[in-house]
Amino acid sequence: MGLLKMENKIISNGLIIGEKEVFRGFIRIESGLIKEIGEGQPKIKDREIVIDAMGNYVMPGIIDIHSDAIEREIEPRPNTLFPFDMAFYEMEKKLVSCGITTIYHSLSYGQGVGVRDCNNVLNMLYEIDENRKKRTMLNHKIHLRYEILYLDGLEKVKELLDQNIVNYISFMNHIPGQGQFTKDKGYIDYAKKLWGFNDKDIQDLLEYVENLNKNMDKEKIKKLVKYAKEKGLNCASHDDDTVAKIDENLEWGISVSEFPITLEAAQYATEKGMLVCVGGPNIIRGKSHSNNMRAIDAIKSKSAHIVCSDYYPPSLLFSIFKMEEEGISLNESVNMVTLNPAKAVSIDKDYGSIKEGKKADILIVEKYNGYPIVRKTIVNGNIVYEGNYIENY
Repeated sequence: MGLLKMENKIISNGLIIGEKEVFRGFIRIESGLIKEIGEGQPKIKDREIVIDAMGNYVMPGIIDIHSDAIEREIEPRPNTLFPFDMAFYEMEKKLVSCGITTIYHSLSYGQGVGVRDCNNVLNMLYEIDENRKKRTMLNHKIHLRYEILYLDGLEKVKELLDQNIVNYISFMNHIPGQGQFTKDKGYIDYAKKLWGFNDKDIQDLLEYVENLNKNMDKEKIKKLVKYAKEKGLNCASHDDDTVAKIDENLEWGISVSEFPITLEAAQYATEKGMLVCVGGPNIIRGKSHSNNMRAIDAIKSKSAHIVCSDYYPPSLLFSIFKMEEEGISLNESVNMVTLNPAKAVSIDKDYGSIKEGKKADILIVEKYNGYPIVRKTIVNGNIVYEGNYIENY
């Protein structure tokens, strides 16, 4: 079977969530783009396919700029790796059912193990790049998460940038004693759970990363940030925990702060003009998995602008309505998973909101028993997912 045929469509009878307003109306789609938006009932053209939204929400497709879900699809349990093609195609089905139309696969490049072993990461990266050139259900991008302690990988990162494979890059430092792991115990618990390490493995790892930290060359990292920006990439920091670290990131030219550890750090980053990204799982659970800043506190203080799925794609759609329950307007909540992330990675000219001339990446979302359910996912004007249900009486 070939690709879906590009057909003109009109979505009618929808509750459309725009950048600043919500209204009942229609969206006309031609050649994969949003051609017309209007209120009320549309005049149907010849050979135009009508999609009745049945009064449900119509919103932009979700843009997830930080998701390592593909790693867990490949390695659902420690040291149990599945074929990449299987993981990729199964992941696609899950993502579009969650309303995600553009995904930034977040691949950690450092001295990891299992799926995060350097060779495995590079293989994943090249496989994603090859697969996204073929037929896909959604837009696939690559977010390279570079561990700055791993200086041996610096030249390889430059090579990837030269090959124009990477679309977004973040700079991480997971050394215990700062950032996400302010205490060794948090890092030890994380390594045991994620990688199945025993006590000797942990001790060897702690000694290894401490040695890397002693030899870290910040000047080389600063030059790499500059090089990435010259290649047209936006850059992010990760787990900012102090004002001093944010100042350093700004000096380097970093524009996005991912998962700041404290509210003070999030507020300071915002004051300095950075976009702050928090995780959907944190919003839904009401807390961080590592007992750091509550995302909703940053959002309410207008010190967070982007919500990503982090590791759990279903969290994004639900987080929209969770934020609304917390007093955030529906428009603002939707923007945090669509328009704002698009701005963070400089694709907002074509993606991120329901606006004439933009790509027709659109969701129809039903609230059923108070829970948001994707009924249709449209990418580039094509219906790639449809969720239908049976009534059980």
